[in-house]
Amino acid sequence: MTDLGTSNLADPVTLADWRDVTTDPEYPARVMVAVSNAFGGPSDPVTMAELGVQLKGQQTAKLRHGIVKLVLDGSIQGFSARVSWPHYFDAVAHPARIDGGPGDDLSRGRSHGSLSLQR
Repeated sequence: MTDLGTSNLADPVTLADWRDVTTDPEYPARVMVAVSNAFGGPSDPVTMAELGVQLKGQQTAKLRHGIVKLVLDGSIQGFSARVSWPHYFDAVAHPARIDGGPGDDLSRGRSHGSLSLQR
């Protein structure tokens, strides 16, 4: 199974909960838990990658780490979506929109530098 970012892995209590559940001999599955900025997780991409590297050293047979979920689309209602004229509301008044850079940079992992968990 995969948890794509619904857990704040920077929180020691959340991480301990994952370990407690998955180390139970009767727990029937392996889980890959993604590092994410959701639910209070780190928002800096470099910090997210560093946390992912740290967590890889703490894996168990049933609890795996090593992926990072980056949300690059934003939301219209949160004024963080990238919306072009004439459909935008007011880009000056709501500067929180996400601009991850050109798509080809993202596909090469160069939006904010190369974020690799292969250290």
